[in-house]
Amino acid sequence: MRPNVAPARARSRHIFGEPALDFERLAALRAACDAHPTPALVIELIEALLARGDRPEAIEAYRRLTLADPVGARDAAVRAAYERALWSQPGELPTNLPAARRRLVGRDAALAELEGALREHRFVALLGPGGIGKTRLALEVARRALPEFRDGVWWVDLTAARSVQDLHAELARVLALTPSLRGATELASELGARRLLIVFDRCEGLAEEVGQLGAALLAHAPGATLLTTTQRAIPLAIPFEVSALALPAEGASRSQAAASEAVALFVERAVEADPRFALNDANARAVAGLCRALAGSPFAIEAAAAYLAHGDLERLTERLASDRAPEARDAARASVAWVYRMLGDAEARLLRALGLFPGDWSIDDAENVLGADAVAALDALLDAGLVVTRGTRRGLQRYRLLDATRDFARAQLDAAGELDDVRARFLRRIAATAAASESLASLSDHVLLAFDIAAEWTPAEPPVLELAGALELRLATLEHPAALHPRLDALVRRARARGDRSIGFADALGAFARLVNFLGDHATAVTLHDERIAVARACADPAALARALAGALPALLNERRFERVRATASEALAVARACDDTQSCADALRALSAAAHFEGDVDGALQYVDAFMQLPQERIAKGSIGRMLVGYFANAQKRGDLARGRAALEAALAIGHAIEDYGLATHCEMSLGFCAQRERRLEEAHQALQRAVSLSQHGSNTMTQIDALEELAAASIRSDQLEHLARVLGAIDAMRTRLRLAANPYVQGRSERLRAIVRAELGADAYALAYAQGGRGALPQAIEWAAQLRCGETLLEDADRFAQLSRREREIAQLVAEGVTNRAIARRLSVSVRTVDTHVASILRKLGVAGRGEIAARL
Repeated sequence: MRPNVAPARARSRHIFGEPALDFERLAALRAACDAHPTPALVIELIEALLARGDRPEAIEAYRRLTLADPVGARDAAVRAAYERALWSQPGELPTNLPAARRRLVGRDAALAELEGALREHRFVALLGPGGIGKTRLALEVARRALPEFRDGVWWVDLTAARSVQDLHAELARVLALTPSLRGATELASELGARRLLIVFDRCEGLAEEVGQLGAALLAHAPGATLLTTTQRAIPLAIPFEVSALALPAEGASRSQAAASEAVALFVERAVEADPRFALNDANARAVAGLCRALAGSPFAIEAAAAYLAHGDLERLTERLASDRAPEARDAARASVAWVYRMLGDAEARLLRALGLFPGDWSIDDAENVLGADAVAALDALLDAGLVVTRGTRRGLQRYRLLDATRDFARAQLDAAGELDDVRARFLRRIAATAAASESLASLSDHVLLAFDIAAEWTPAEPPVLELAGALELRLATLEHPAALHPRLDALVRRARARGDRSIGFADALGAFARLVNFLGDHATAVTLHDERIAVARACADPAALARALAGALPALLNERRFERVRATASEALAVARACDDTQSCADALRALSAAAHFEGDVDGALQYVDAFMQLPQERIAKGSIGRMLVGYFANAQKRGDLARGRAALEAALAIGHAIEDYGLATHCEMSLGFCAQRERRLEEAHQALQRAVSLSQHGSNTMTQIDALEELAAASIRSDQLEHLARVLGAIDAMRTRLRLAANPYVQGRSERLRAIVRAELGADAYALAYAQGGRGALPQAIEWAAQLRCGETLLEDADRFAQLSRREREIAQLVAEGVTNRAIARRLSVSVRTVDTHVASILRKLGVAGRGEIAARL
């Protein structure tokens, strides 16, 4: 979350001579609003707070009004003031709502009715044909609902979802839930009591599945409210019919026509297309007739109005009159059809090709399917209202087609016989880009689409098998790797069924095995890698065999099968050197170094690091280099060389951020926290571990997320937050049990000591209660609890030693730390000096310190 810089800006205005805010007036406004809030007073308070730069308090002022006077809060002027505060810094809001490019025209009655329905019911479905305005209505009511949902309002676009797995993966991605949780009940339980609104947009392809997920959310996520947009009824959802815009009557006057929703929308959009346009007595009848011919469909009306940028109203009316007046359910498609007929060849070809994409796409995608003419053609499609923007994503403008336009474009693509050509060009671009990129984050949606194309188009399978192989080393950089699992599984099953034993199949097996290992099923990953190695041997291709042997090593390491790691890595080295495969050599050396490290052979591990660094680094994936640098740190710190270890970690962290490998970046921050702890810089260590927890939420490796949480808990041991810690530990253990994830064997003793310390300090009964509360929570709640943890008062190791002291020894240690002499301690406790001397000697031994002066540092 970005810092709020508004107060600093307010101060700078004062420094440069602008009048300061009257703080007495502000205090009086606050007091008046607290005593008797009225819309006028709240507007004045919001404006005064915004002038001061206090945006959060301005938003809170509106929230208080919604509780005290719900009717007054819906006043248009109050809403306008609230909107100015709400969207002044949208990056800080708990929401991913897409930006609304234009204001919503009409629909006032529908908005009020829908807001009421969402207050009475937790699961509402907006029903209506394509182009009727369901998505835009849902977006507006979601924006207005933000004050009522403290945990945010979240938009889940299901346009590209094809299965229940896709549905669950998209919800997990948007809400930062555990991606490996496959069931609706588990996902709902992980939400816990979070109070939020979830908007599922375009659900018609998964109506039954959304209904089942909704049932789980209603039962297990009591704070969740659901809103869907769909052309099909959703089971259990309260239906809310979205009708066409209100139309003017036949023979209506200009003023009567202007008052209708349909004409008001046409006029506003027409002025955007041609600022000279105005509704007058001469054209009012034509505009009203056009809106009636389009059956009040918002999409059709907007598309018609956009045409006025390069045509006039008379020609537009003639064009529409040449078609049969469409019924409401066909209005959107009919309007697309007659706008399409007015396009030039380049624009029409681009629109047809864009029908391939089910979701967002970029200008690069448009250029891929059309070439250099794409930019000009895209501008024409935007002007015609056939393409809409979707805000920014990683700094790149995104676009999409509305449902009716996409359906029409795809049908035209089929009719023109161009579908196979566009598919092939798209697949070639994705495969080439994936092979040349260190990060696949910006390609995530298109990678999934490539596999969907392969599922329905047999000629796509050979290039998609190659694409799968190209993904192997970059899976961690995908935005939602869990969503790839069912697609890769299906691809591998189809290839097996037809007896494919090609190199492409072997590489696809390797990618699937890496993904399975990444998601935590190490034993299955080893079995898949064995199959891959067998296929590669049968192909008699040394390069494929080198990749297969090296690819199996991470899963074998996770299974702690070190003898086999050494045998497989040695063979991989020999084969890779013979065929000049530097990447496979690097992977083998990294595995050998890791095995040596885990078995306590630091010298051997560092020798393998040296050999790795002597390879040509430009021929090695940056992620592999980053992970070897992390391995170097692990061995350097065993040698006591923290300075070199830290330098390696910082280099690895830079690589992780550069290639958007959040798993690598998380491990780096955890290790930097360890460095700071070793040097007793507790606050710096705590901050590094907080960054690790934050980074881990961007990845899909649940084990890494849980490990980061546990390390943060270990750095947060202090007497005033022991219950908080117990809840976090309870949530961690419950998540491990639920997902069948074993605790990290290399730090298992440390984990057990952490729990023993918190239990001993808090007391067994209080610990059990808080631990059980945490176990009923889920990962998002554990993250929320962990975010509130402050830096601990001591290191885990010191707390562990302190826990070994008896009650009397702790009392004496505290007095020693305060500088009280042994004789004075004896008098205060009414014991002999010799007894105190004996206790102090025992304390020094148990804490592992040499003198009294070091005791204070250990408490």
